[in-house]
Amino acid sequence: RVCCIEAVSNALAIKEKNPDTEVFILHKDIRTYGIYEKLYRDARSKGVIFLRFDEDKPPKYENGIVTVFDTLLGDEIQIRPDLLVLSTGLDVADRMQKINELLGTDLPTDKFYAEVKGESHLRLNPVDFEIDGTFIAGAIKLPKMVDEVIAEGIAAGGRVCSLLQQEAIPREGAVALVDEEICSGCGICVQICPFGAIELVQSLVEERVTYGWPITEIKEVAHVTKLCRGCGTCASLCPSSAIRHQFFEDVGILSQLELI
Repeated sequence: RVCCIEAVSNALAIKEKNPDTEVFILHKDIRTYGIYEKLYRDARSKGVIFLRFDEDKPPKYENGIVTVFDTLLGDEIQIRPDLLVLSTGLDVADRMQKINELLGTDLPTDKFYAEVKGESHLRLNPVDFEIDGTFIAGAIKLPKMVDEVIAEGIAAGGRVCSLLQQEAIPREGAVALVDEEICSGCGICVQICPFGAIELVQSLVEERVTYGWPITEIKEVAHVTKLCRGCGTCASLCPSSAIRHQFFEDVGILSQLELI
């Protein structure tokens, strides 16, 4: 997205300074979307040559010659350039890692946020993040131009203002609860939680005994954080039945099933 638009813009700048200069753009696909489509049309009209190659057959550079197989012509083309410019894409790994560290999330670091959440999430909640009350904008979602980043920043600011003007913000009450006495610390809930809302912590737990005084010991147990959305996945898969879903416990659900 960004590198395609920059490449076409640079090609136009070269043509404006010297119309006789031969400019070639080698690409897998040109993504000059929206209003930037005009840049592509202007570049074509001014003589910029676009050569499309297949991802399995990338261009090769050897002894000052660039060799590329043009998929549209179905033939191999060789170019001896005076200047070779590589358009580099944006790397999201560092940005996603910082978000995970700041907010305690466990998002993949090899994909943009929009690739993780999918297009439907972008359409319905374009600036909403994993955590309620947290919003996201800019190139962390997908590579974007400056005007798009500004527009998303304004949208995120508007969402924040809509929350700040409320006297109280309602919050989902149906969350997962952990019985630390029963919890074995197996970590299954940590692995399957889609929101990364559960972690294993060291806790001082009072063990029940048949005779005598209760035994207090430190053991590793599951801890539900504020990221919990109350989906109930952990409660359904806990092998020790140590996690229950508030307002949707087994007794109530089984009673409803009996009535059905």
